[in-house]
Amino acid sequence: MLEIKYQAWSNKYQQMFRVDEISMTRDGYVHGTVDAGFSNEYFQYLTDEERKSPLNYIGRVDFVKSVDGRTSGLFQEPDEEVFYLREYTRLNDDNGTEIYTGDIVKRTSRGKEVVGAVVFEQGAYVIIDNTEKRHFLYPTPRQKTVVIGDVFRNPNLVSH
Repeated sequence: MLEIKYQAWSNKYQQMFRVDEISMTRDGYVHGTVDAGFSNEYFQYLTDEERKSPLNYIGRVDFVKSVDGRTSGLFQEPDEEVFYLREYTRLNDDNGTEIYTGDIVKRTSRGKEVVGAVVFEQGAYVIIDNTEKRHFLYPTPRQKTVVIGDVFRNPNLVSH
């Protein structure tokens, strides 16, 4: 069965949250719960009222494309706390680390190195390098791929 996982980055708390369950209402509100093992760390940020709810509010999102029309993302209303949802690619790097959209990876193949951000574009996961060139994110025996950061905590690793 296909494993579907999400993470949510919070600009407000500068924290990555693991999302256990996610749903969207017809009016655009996305709700979710966090992994049980992550609850203690997550709950420190909630109000007493929010702690009572079994379904913790993640935020309102709108689907938006960037000005150049190539990159889609999840953004919220400007007056609300921003969370960015990241999807698990169902691939792990050479160290066993799960690869999510928004991760920055370093791929080495035949002596050439590519560093870039992982995105989902036109039905495929790709690495966009600093020259905006796209490289498919799929494992081959000759390539070594390692997660070296993400676009939220390590934006200096990519220039776009």
